[in-house]
Amino acid sequence: MINSHSARILFLIFLVIKVYDATAGTPKPVAQSGIIDFRSVPIEDKIFPLQGEFEFYWKKFLTPDSFTTRNPASKKFSGFPEIWKNQVYGQDTISAMGYGTYRFQIILPATYNKNEWLGIGLADLYTSYKLFIDGKEVAANGVVATSENEYTPFWLPQVATFIPSNDTVNVILQIANFKHAKGGSREALIFGKASALTQRYQHNLDYDFILFGCVLMGGLFFLGLYFFSRNEISLLWFSMFCITYSYRFIGAKNYGLHQLFTDIPWTVTIHLEYFMLYFSAFVFGRCTFQLYPEVSSKLIIRIFSASTLILTGIVVVAPTDIFTNTLIPFFVLLGLYIPIFMGIYIKATLRRLDGAIFALLSTGAIVFSFSYDILAYLGLFEKNNIVIFFSYFAFFFLQSLILSYRFAKSYQRALAKAEMASLAKMEFLSTMSHEIRTPLNAIVGMSNLIAVAPSQTENLETLKFASRHLMFLINDILDYSKIDAGKIEFEKEPANVRELMKKLVAVYRERAVEKKNQILTEIDEAIPDLILCDSTRLNQIISNLVSNAIKFTDQGIIRICLRKISGDEQSVSIRFSVEDTGIGIAPEQQGFIFENFSQASSSTTRKFGGTGLGLTITQKLLELQGVKIQLSSEEGQGSCFFFTQTFEIPARQETEPERSSERIISADVLAGKKILLVEDNPVNVLIASKFLQKWNVQVDVAESGMMALDKFSDHELVLMDLEMPEMDGFTTTYNLRKKGINVPIIALTASALIEVKEKVLQSGMNDFVTKPFDPQELFTKIASHLVSE
Repeated sequence: MINSHSARILFLIFLVIKVYDATAGTPKPVAQSGIIDFRSVPIEDKIFPLQGEFEFYWKKFLTPDSFTTRNPASKKFSGFPEIWKNQVYGQDTISAMGYGTYRFQIILPATYNKNEWLGIGLADLYTSYKLFIDGKEVAANGVVATSENEYTPFWLPQVATFIPSNDTVNVILQIANFKHAKGGSREALIFGKASALTQRYQHNLDYDFILFGCVLMGGLFFLGLYFFSRNEISLLWFSMFCITYSYRFIGAKNYGLHQLFTDIPWTVTIHLEYFMLYFSAFVFGRCTFQLYPEVSSKLIIRIFSASTLILTGIVVVAPTDIFTNTLIPFFVLLGLYIPIFMGIYIKATLRRLDGAIFALLSTGAIVFSFSYDILAYLGLFEKNNIVIFFSYFAFFFLQSLILSYRFAKSYQRALAKAEMASLAKMEFLSTMSHEIRTPLNAIVGMSNLIAVAPSQTENLETLKFASRHLMFLINDILDYSKIDAGKIEFEKEPANVRELMKKLVAVYRERAVEKKNQILTEIDEAIPDLILCDSTRLNQIISNLVSNAIKFTDQGIIRICLRKISGDEQSVSIRFSVEDTGIGIAPEQQGFIFENFSQASSSTTRKFGGTGLGLTITQKLLELQGVKIQLSSEEGQGSCFFFTQTFEIPARQETEPERSSERIISADVLAGKKILLVEDNPVNVLIASKFLQKWNVQVDVAESGMMALDKFSDHELVLMDLEMPEMDGFTTTYNLRKKGINVPIIALTASALIEVKEKVLQSGMNDFVTKPFDPQELFTKIASHLVSE
C-alpha cells in the first residue's frame, strides 16, 4: 500500500513538472545539422536551451581556423547534451575518457539589436572546456588537453558574454575529460540576453548561499542544543545531517564554493561532493530511526545505513573514475527507501507520536525535492532552483519544528522530574528535621531544666555545646536547601548596624574565649545608625564569617570592620570585613573554598568539623542581593573575607526604644494562665510541661488531635504539635476554628522549612515555635499573646 501510494505521489510530481515545463509559453528551437534557428523566435528576456544535433569531432581539438577550409561532407553529428560513456560515434563506441570538439551555429532574428550583449551559460561539462564564439575564445574551465598529464579538471558554471558580428553566431566548444566516469555534457548550454543569464546565475547563487547559511546555522544550533541537553540523540543526528548536507548547496550544481575559492583542487571538491551526499543520507536514516524507533525496522535501517556507509567508503578510497559511477546506484537506493521512510512517518502520524505530523510533511517536502532532483538529473526537464529552494526550506523548517517540539517535551519531562526530585528532597529534609529535632528537643530542654552539682557543671556545658553544634549543622543544611530551592526572600526594615554587631559579638564571645581568641570591632563613625536591610540575613552572613574565623583560629584575634566606602543622604555603601590570624588558606585551595560541602582539605573537616556549607550559604545569600564576597588569605598568616553592600537610608534616624523582655521574664505574668498542650510525644510533653509549670501555668495535655477537640474548654491558649497520627495539627486547628474557638494557637514544629511556617500562619494559627525551642523564646511568644501591654 505504501509503495503504490508513493508511486502515485512521484507520478503526480512528474506530471506537475512536465505541465509546468510544457506551459512555459515560449517555443524552444532545437539544433538540426548543427544549426539552431531563432529567426521566428523573439529572444527578448527569455532563456533558451542550446541542444539538439551538433557537429562532433571525437579525439580532435578543432579551432575556428580549422573550419575555414573544412569540407562540409566531412561533418559528423551527435546529440547534445549527451554523456560520452557508451555513446556511439560512427561505427565505434567511445569512452568517458578522451576529448572532442562540438560546433554549431545560432541564427539570430533579423529584428535583433546588433549592439546588445548576448550570453551562453555553461554548467555541467565533464570536466574541462574551452569556448570560442565567432573565432574568439570567450570562456574556459580547467585546462583542455589531449593527455591526462597536461589536462586539468575544474567546475565553475559561468556565463560567456559577446556581441555578435552578424546574424549568424559560430560556436565551438572543446571538452576534455580523463577523471570523471561520464565525460561530455549532462546539461544543455543556455542562451539569451547577457543581462538575463547573468541575473539568473546570480539568483541561483543567492538561493544556494541563503540555503547554505540557514541549514548550516540550524545544524550548529541543534548541535549546541544537543550538547546542552544530552537527552535527545535525534538532535545530534539532525544537526549532523544539516551540517553535512549544507555542503551540497555550495559544493554542487552551481558550485558557489568554487566561486569563492578558485584554487581548490577539483579532486578535493569532487570527493567532498559525493562524500557529503552519501554520508548525509546515512545520517538522515539514523535521524529517522532515533525520532521514531517504535515504528521503524532496525534491520531495514541497518541495511540502508550499511549501504550508504559502503558508498561513503568507496568515495574515500577509490579514484574519481570509480566512485563517480556510484550516483545511479545511490539514486536507486533512495528510490527504494523513500517509500520506507514515508511509511515510518505515516505510521508515526497514525499513532500520534510526538511531532509526527510535522515529520510527515517535512518528508513529503524532501521526497518532492529528491524526486525533482533525480528527474532533472535524468534530463526529463530543466531544474528550477526556486522550486528546490522552497522544498528544502519547507523540509528544514518542519524538521526544526519537530525537534524543537520534542526538545520542549523532553525539557518539560526533565523539569517535572527535577521538580519531583526537589519536592522529594524537601520532604526528606522536613522529615529528617522533624525526626532529629524531636529527640534534640528533649536534650536541649533537659539541659536547661536540670540542676547539677558544681562538679558536673562542665559536663552539662559540654552537653549544651554538643546540642547547639548539632543544631548549627541541621540549620546549615536546611538553609542551603531553602537557598537552592529559591525560597529565600529579603526584607527591608530599619536596623541599627552598631547594635547588630554588638549583639553578634556578645553571642560569639564565649566561644572565642574558649579558644583564647579576642574579638574586636571597628565601625566607621561615618556610617549612619540606621540602614534599611534584612537584619536577620545580614546577621547570618556576618555570623557565618565570624564562626568560621573562630573555628580556624587559636590564641589569635578576630577583627570585624565596617568601613563607609561611599554614600549620600539616600544610600550608603559599607565594606564589611572579617579578619582572623588563623591557619589561612593556601592559594591552590582558594578557588573552591565556596563550593558546596567544601573545606580546604579533608583533614580540615576531620580536625575542625562542620558541614562545609557556611561559606557557600554566605556566598549565595550575598549573590542573591547582587553582592560578591572576596577572600584575601595567606597560609599560616590568617584570612580576610570581605564584601561591599549598598543600603538605603531611612528618612528618620531616631530609633524607637526596644521593648525589654526582662520585665516579662522576671515577673510571674503567666501564673494562673490555662494552656492546652496538644502533643503526642511523651518526651516533648514532659519537657514542655516542666517549663510551663515552672512559669506557674495550668497545663492540660491532649495526646492527639481528636482528644484536643474533646478536652478544650476554657483554655486561653493552645500549643499545637503539627505532626500527629490520625489528625495532624493543621486539621485540628481547622476543626477548632470551625467550632468558633478563637484563642491564640501557637504551633510547635520540628520543621524549619519556610513552606511549613507559611502554612502554619495560613491555616489559622497565630504563631510558631521551632523545636528544639529556646525556653525564653517560648515564654516570650506565649506572653505576647496572653499579656496586655
